[in-house]
Amino acid sequence: MTPIDFARNNLSGNDFINLFLTSLSLWRRVQGDKVLYFQIDSAICSNSSYKLTDFLHYDFIGAPWNSGGCCNGGFSIRSRTKTLQMLQSDKVQFYLNQINEDGWYSINLPRFNATVAPVAVARTFAVETVYHPHPFAVHNPYIETIGKANMARLCNECPETRTVSSHCQ
Repeated sequence: MTPIDFARNNLSGNDFINLFLTSLSLWRRVQGDKVLYFQIDSAICSNSSYKLTDFLHYDFIGAPWNSGGCCNGGFSIRSRTKTLQMLQSDKVQFYLNQINEDGWYSINLPRFNATVAPVAVARTFAVETVYHPHPFAVHNPYIETIGKANMARLCNECPETRTVSSHCQ
């Protein structure tokens, strides 16, 4: 773990996360190349047949979006090398309030020969808005998009979901 001090400067939660995760100074201080980033509404499923190592060959992976594409950044694996390469480049610039950082990374990382996970693989990595019966993890699963029946199944298959969702009975 790399402890990081980063001033909030009265930013909202989303604005803070967006600036924090697109900060060159953050990525210069991070140790190691693969970073598992997780917010407190995430949990790893103890019953999953998937392991963290199954996903380490991707430069960016997170839960897929129900609108299509990948990857939500709230529970994600990121490549420090590719992230630094992108942030140090003149080719792309992050602008607050135009797009969230995870969407920005998903769109731009491939321009730097980074491998963003395909949706089919991202579905097995984490559930947020797209259901999978046996994911590696969950990140704030949305009952509105995965449905009540699938939420009940998810709560049974991944009991850790109970720690991050009030929709488990």
